[in-house]
Amino acid sequence: MNLKSYLDKEFSKVKEGSSADVSEQKDFDRFYLEGKHEIEAGEALESHIFHFRECRASAFKVGEDDSDEPIGSSSVFLTNGCIKDTKDTYYQNISRVEWADETAKTRSKDQFMIVPSVDPENPSIRV
Repeated sequence: MNLKSYLDKEFSKVKEGSSADVSEQKDFDRFYLEGKHEIEAGEALESHIFHFRECRASAFKVGEDDSDEPIGSSSVFLTNGCIKDTKDTYYQNISRVEWADETAKTRSKDQFMIVPSVDPENPSIRV
């Protein structure tokens, strides 16, 4: 399986790093995640759909030495391929189509949009 973060809905600008520094909000206001299997089975997988069973998010405070200190516990935002409560942060398309092309099915991949929120009292947070 392959999981990558992108800065555009066309999934062409890869977001480097495993966390999103929301103190850099001026540089981007959202990012996109795409997970896909890398199985080369051709027609054999046409009747199957790839989706995540569970996705979790965590928040970390950025320390003076650029270390990460967990804030609270992680929260589940996706269960059995569906985001139940967006919390105005997590989004997926209603049907299994790509963000950039509503005619392209996403049978072998899953795509999400994440809009990180910034706490004005504590802007040095990573998600």
